[in-house]
Amino acid sequence: MDAGRKLTEHEADRALRGLFMAHGRLTCPVGVEKRVLAQSKSTTITIPIVPPLIPARAWAVLASLLGILLTIVMIGPSRTSVPNTEVLVPMHQITGMLTSPWPLLGAVCMGAFLTLHAYLAHRRMVNG
Repeated sequence: MDAGRKLTEHEADRALRGLFMAHGRLTCPVGVEKRVLAQSKSTTITIPIVPPLIPARAWAVLASLLGILLTIVMIGPSRTSVPNTEVLVPMHQITGMLTSPWPLLGAVCMGAFLTLHAYLAHRRMVNG
């Protein structure tokens, strides 16, 4: 209805308010529902496909590198003179790696990038 008349958002809002003020809250002109449904069926909405900020290939490479790093840490040589009794899960190496500041900083950076990605995707969807 408004697309053919080329109304701005403010003018369309004013026209809709005038329609409600003219007919009241409980009465509705005859055929309004059919006209609205016909209008909504004939109107096509295009939603742009937004490419991700970080491509899937980069996530795959990052996951592969993390897997390789974890494998190296798990099967790497022991740094102590005590024989390695923790063959499958060397907890002293894992806790040493997790208590360093680097995993925390990496998680903060990942959170910042994901937040930036969500913000930019939202801006693209809203602004077109």
